[in-house]
Amino acid sequence: MQELIADNRIWFGPDGNSVPRLKRFLSETKQGVTPLTIWTYKEVGHNQEGKQELKGMLSESDEVFGTPKPTRLLGRVITIGTSGENNALILDFFAGSGTTGHAVINLNREDGGRRKYILVEMADYFHTVLLPRIKKVVFSDKWREGKAQPDGQGISHFVKYYELEQYEDTLRQTRYLDNDLFTLPATEDPCQYLFLPDPKMLKALKMNLKQGTVKVDLSKLYEDIDLAETLSNLTGKWLRRIHPDPDDPTKPGQVELADGTTADLKNPDWRLIKPLIWW
Repeated sequence: MQELIADNRIWFGPDGNSVPRLKRFLSETKQGVTPLTIWTYKEVGHNQEGKQELKGMLSESDEVFGTPKPTRLLGRVITIGTSGENNALILDFFAGSGTTGHAVINLNREDGGRRKYILVEMADYFHTVLLPRIKKVVFSDKWREGKAQPDGQGISHFVKYYELEQYEDTLRQTRYLDNDLFTLPATEDPCQYLFLPDPKMLKALKMNLKQGTVKVDLSKLYEDIDLAETLSNLTGKWLRRIHPDPDDPTKPGQVELADGTTADLKNPDWRLIKPLIWW
């Protein structure tokens, strides 16, 4: 014990009168230190703290989302889970009120890190709680009664969000032509009838068989479809640049993908969205 004390290996607490604890230095191990099993409210906060944080930004959030986690808790989890790396990618598949995104933004603000996050949420409060919260956290780190405080600090940030068609929505909109697929004799192979036409997607296409052309209008299916992002997802290529429409600069006209290929957003080549039509 005396050797450990002499080597500054024992910690007696901030006042020097606590139960002695052994010090472990990160510089002596590549794996770091195993976190303690029990965390106190003083260290990571509690649900009431999480509610006060959210209420400070969104005064009516308490009625919409009543169980937000404190950002200090998520900050600790992220720091441990990423081994302190400041360029990690964090995924929260049940984002709730957006505390994970809030914690990531706070950590980047503190150490200048470039952590990224992906949040997934299907509830309506995505629009009423989660997204407004992320926008406000970026603008300032200090809020009270829904107002940014004069001593708050903002951060440079880019966030992208979009809505995906759910599987149930796809099934509800799918309409197959009449057929006797399910009344075939036992002797016939049903596999030959596996691919059936889906008239739903045909509403988005205007075909001219004589000229051999196909025009695509996805707005016939859904409003506000982001065709550039859709093409990025279908092709697996990042977006590099979106060029405005020469006739209307307020609207996108052409998208340029990371490999240099381009696509017309006004009259896209039907072959680019082929995976949406036959699947």
